[in-house]
Amino acid sequence: MYINLSSTFNLFLDDRGLKHLDFFENQVAPMISVSPQSSNYFLKTFFTLAITNESISNGLAAWGALFDNAIEGEDKYLTVNRYLQRGNELIHKNEISTNNDRFDSFIKLAYYLIVIGIHICSGDTKQWHDYFNRCVRLFKDYGGIVKFINDFKYSNDCKFLISNFQFHDVMSSETLKNGTICSMNNYNDLFKFNKILELDDYGIDPYQGCIQSVYLLLGEIMNSYVELKEERFNLNKLLNSSTSGDSGPVINNLRLSYLKRVNEKISELSNKIEYCQPNETQMNQLEEIDQANHLKLFELYRITCKMYLSLYLKQSQPISSEMQNYLINAQGIMDELIQTNLISSLNMSLLICGISCCNKFDRQNLNDKFCSIYERYQVGNVKRIWDVVREAWRRNPYGIVCIDWLDICNDFGWKISMC
Repeated sequence: MYINLSSTFNLFLDDRGLKHLDFFENQVAPMISVSPQSSNYFLKTFFTLAITNESISNGLAAWGALFDNAIEGEDKYLTVNRYLQRGNELIHKNEISTNNDRFDSFIKLAYYLIVIGIHICSGDTKQWHDYFNRCVRLFKDYGGIVKFINDFKYSNDCKFLISNFQFHDVMSSETLKNGTICSMNNYNDLFKFNKILELDDYGIDPYQGCIQSVYLLLGEIMNSYVELKEERFNLNKLLNSSTSGDSGPVINNLRLSYLKRVNEKISELSNKIEYCQPNETQMNQLEEIDQANHLKLFELYRITCKMYLSLYLKQSQPISSEMQNYLINAQGIMDELIQTNLISSLNMSLLICGISCCNKFDRQNLNDKFCSIYERYQVGNVKRIWDVVREAWRRNPYGIVCIDWLDICNDFGWKISMC
């Protein structure tokens, strides 16, 4: 329904801005969310804040303008940036104010997360992460995530902001480089043990649906990769600069110790994958057909986690029988989900499946999936992921090398979010 021009929004936006805000409400928010409207916090939190906050309303107008096909070419770029510039000016005034209170911090965090979403949807490979770092600094200045959510008495709006931040933390290329910004212990305390998304009728999370448990596990896998990668690098450096001689037994003991840690970590994480379950409380809130689709998405991400373990901890070749088995099963599930509202959740699986395609048949199959997905879900980030996959194919034409997609991002000078 078009926003009434006599509403409070017209205090903040011109007529075009109101139309873009309406487009966000009715087109963009439902498209990027995997939750029912009853728990679509892009509307319940962001849109509600926009009623009384000018920076938020300008941010959402920019997000709406980004997807409004009535605006084309340079006009779209100028329109989006006009509303973003206004929102940034207002937030900057708030940032330098000496009278900030906790609600100011809440508004700033919400605004940063909105701008992150806009930049990711546009296909940006840098600015989104600058705003993510602003979120990090905000939490540090505030005293941490736990203090933040405590001060807001575990409100559902605050839970959404924290969950939103956690999702971007786990789904970032930078996480494969440095690990998650917030420790997985802290995330697990909030979401797994205290189960904050299961309390107070929070509903279905708009980014993570009912399967946050497997996203948390993916974060653990990526952190383990970071820890073991540095050790493997130092060990390989030693192996390639030494002759055996008297140092041979010492070096071999180091190798055995490292391989033991790798196998123990693989065993631990494989066990967690095997016993991981979707959130039953949230699943029960869905219609039967939606439950079936969320279960398929859960299984797809379980396979994605297994592929990460195999590629990056085991260092398996993409062409290995293990990886090819995972690939075939993952692609079958993706085919079933492309026509559902869970299409926005396929990016990470698309990437890891793409890296695992080793022949013309599978690569053409994946190319068709990218085209089909982008036709229905025209988000610039999908194109960036496709660029990374095609570069992986160029570097690894026969699937005999373990390709680290972070290396491709670094060579491109990109920071990518899989959201």
